[in-house]
Amino acid sequence: MNIMNITDAQYFKETDDDGNLIGENKGIKATIDDIVWFIPLEPNNNHYAEIMRQVNEGTLIIADAE
Repeated sequence: MNIMNITDAQYFKETDDDGNLIGENKGIKATIDDIVWFIPLEPNNNHYAEIMRQVNEGTLIIADAE
């Protein structure tokens, strides 16, 4: 199994025309192997599954949306 090096993870939400956050979390912005990804909250997505594995393991924390 190839472990992904995830150095940053933060939820993101949609924004309105004024830049205000609206709605619920839409996905996770994460730096994986030095590449920034925008990952949907989809359990069948390999990147999402690995992020959640690392969160459950206690080795990664997902920051709240800003």
